[in-house]
Amino acid sequence: MCACEREGVEVRGRMSAGRACVCGRSYRRICRINYTGPPDHGAPNVQVLFCYYGTWATYRTGWGRVAVEDIHTIICTHLVYTFVGVNLDGTVAILDPGLDLPSGKDNFRKFNALKQQNAELKTILAVGGYNEGSYKYSLMAASSTTRRNFVQSATNLVLEYGFDGFDIDWEYPNRRDTAYGQADVNNFSTLLKELREEFDKHGLMLTAAVAAVPSMAALSYDVAIISEYLDYINIMTYDMHGSWDSVTGHNAGLHRGEGDDNVAREDAYTVDVSVEYWLSQGCPPEKLVLGLPLYGRTFTLASADTYGVRASSVGARLSGPYTLTNGFLGYNEFCVKLQSESWNVFYDKEAKVPYAVQNRNWVSYDNDNSLTEKVKYGMNLDLAGAMVWSIETDDVHAQCHSETYHLLRTVNRAMGREFVEHSNEFSLSEENSTDVVPSTAIITSVYKNDLPSLAKDVQEIILYADDSSLLFKVKRQQPTYDDVNSAISKVEKWFTAKNLLLNEMKTKCIQFSLPNVRHGSGTISVRNKELEFVNSTVFLVITLDNRLQWGPHISKLAKRLSSAVYATKKMRNLSHVETARLVYFGCFHSLMSYGILLWGDAADIHKMFVLQKRAVRAIYQLGPRASVRNKFKKIGILSLASQFIYENLLYGKKFRNV
Repeated sequence: MCACEREGVEVRGRMSAGRACVCGRSYRRICRINYTGPPDHGAPNVQVLFCYYGTWATYRTGWGRVAVEDIHTIICTHLVYTFVGVNLDGTVAILDPGLDLPSGKDNFRKFNALKQQNAELKTILAVGGYNEGSYKYSLMAASSTTRRNFVQSATNLVLEYGFDGFDIDWEYPNRRDTAYGQADVNNFSTLLKELREEFDKHGLMLTAAVAAVPSMAALSYDVAIISEYLDYINIMTYDMHGSWDSVTGHNAGLHRGEGDDNVAREDAYTVDVSVEYWLSQGCPPEKLVLGLPLYGRTFTLASADTYGVRASSVGARLSGPYTLTNGFLGYNEFCVKLQSESWNVFYDKEAKVPYAVQNRNWVSYDNDNSLTEKVKYGMNLDLAGAMVWSIETDDVHAQCHSETYHLLRTVNRAMGREFVEHSNEFSLSEENSTDVVPSTAIITSVYKNDLPSLAKDVQEIILYADDSSLLFKVKRQQPTYDDVNSAISKVEKWFTAKNLLLNEMKTKCIQFSLPNVRHGSGTISVRNKELEFVNSTVFLVITLDNRLQWGPHISKLAKRLSSAVYATKKMRNLSHVETARLVYFGCFHSLMSYGILLWGDAADIHKMFVLQKRAVRAIYQLGPRASVRNKFKKIGILSLASQFIYENLLYGKKFRNV
């Protein structure tokens, strides 16, 4: 029986897919039905991926620094900005105005501007966090006045900066330094109710990050009631064990594992037990979001000879260069250690998570396999999706893998998201498209690249993954750029339809013409913003001048070749002729010969030949005025003029029938 009661009147409640009794907002449960296992619904579809972003990563150095501009916008459905706090009067407190507000780095606006790159992305502002504690939140939730202040200031802040919702991370009601103890439970429910009523007026989302372990969650929440008011509940299924324990344990074991034989299942600190508790207490699975850690917990073993799960530990000494916290390692810190140091890695087949040991250092962490297992577990329960804490500790800058955000991409792949990866090119279509973009290894959304067929006003579209070009042929007598603006308008609409952004700040115009020909007049614009005309541009490493002169390219190339001469000279001082010759071909000749077919007969080409002779003198350790005529043949190097002739002959042979 699933029964609910209000003012002595008993009604039938709703049975959720998780076999939980759910009552209406103003009703309370009379009895609950225990969770009996996952529902058999066929193949579920995980929809959401919440990504928490720790803004303090902005202040880190080196590869640990992750600014708003580094955030990838297509691998998360919801981005969560952490954190704001609460004042004693109940209003929301800006904890870092120098970072968040327009008077500082303006991160609130920059964060929400990410939605211009992905129209489906949702941004959420989070309040609280572990460092904020519980005391001020307990005070705020206990009074109708301070609750009203909180609700109104939160609403105003979210609307002012363009967030789509608000995330409550009160850690925790009725725990830690609480002011009102048990009363926090009902006060938290009341706070969510009042937030829900106000947010519904503005179409805002309301979410919460909650304690996972049953014994802790039972102290803090009336699960069925808060589930009524929240759009999503992000369950923090991590920090199950850490250096605060006297024995080693998994940070986020999916099931009971090694060493847990004497632990009753309901008492185990595991992901599955936590999820089942929340479902059994009335949280609908379509609202429950499974937490995934992108970090590890470290322990110091009491003895290097005993290193399994539940081995005796004495705190933690190991920390990382970015997070600088004993007992904690971001994945971006630990993956480097795994690759550069000697570690023994084990996989707990029962708990479905790895751990690693090095002498007395013991680390519990998550990798590709464990994250995939957890995502599949959540999908089998028809959960709403997953959330990660937190993106800045992923391999953001590809230190360890061939892709950025490796763990987040792993989660996406486990969810079956529409990403496609190739080594030398990528297609923007599920079908085989003839329009292909040359690139290095990347992952991108799957769309059909019909841009060339759309913008027919453009004479030619040259597609590259990071820098595409539109080529127009403008008649000499044409005074304006109407045709150009018309074509760019179509291209901009194509970008918008594909949830892409044509960045007008980085889009430049250049008009090529002979020195004595006047340029056209008028402006070229994107979204009413006039584009800048430049005198030169770099295209595939070659500098193109708007007057079709090669002076700017040769000047830039000369600087790079001078550095190559220096490198050749230094290497020759340390090694023999053959090594210096290899350095010449790798550092000098490759630059000199690239594109020589285009600029090899320029007026000031002699500058290049002077540098080439210096490079040959460096190989043979000759004086600055020594002749090198015979050295070219001896060392097997073509002179600049000969290289130009050779490239022309190759070109003529290749296209002799064209």
